[in-house]
Amino acid sequence: MVNSIYYTFSTIAQTLAGAIGLLGAFVLFRLQALNNDIDERGGQIASVLRSVTDPTKVRQLLHQRDFRQLLQILGDAKIPPGVYQPTWEQARLPILLDSRDRLVRLFAIAFFLTLGLIMASVIALPYAVAIASSFVATWIVFAAGLLWLGACLTSYALLMLDALA
Repeated sequence: MVNSIYYTFSTIAQTLAGAIGLLGAFVLFRLQALNNDIDERGGQIASVLRSVTDPTKVRQLLHQRDFRQLLQILGDAKIPPGVYQPTWEQARLPILLDSRDRLVRLFAIAFFLTLGLIMASVIALPYAVAIASSFVATWIVFAAGLLWLGACLTSYALLMLDALA
């Protein structure tokens, strides 16, 4: 039973380290695409706002990437007829911002679940002999490890589904 504990928890740690690295690369690629889209929509809104409000304030908000504040200013601004009305950008930008925030939040959950399980697995390895000496402890440790692994895999699936949506 000691070998089972050694193999199980060392394999979990190694596999999840690779999985979170791969998942991180995928998430970073998706975040880059979202940020490019957000920057483009925000830039279009800012170019309209510069002509009807304080251009220094708009430039500052754009530089700070405070797109929600730009949207609020756009909602309050009176854009005269004949000037481009950024209604599509105004509708699309909050969706992109929410999507980016949700993706970052889901990745943080997946990352900390994975990091926690890797640490727990590494900590369990030196105690493998003590754990294996008790039938109940062995099954509790295996059950906890498998449940935690299930939580990690579930967080990966939710993250991937959100990133692909």
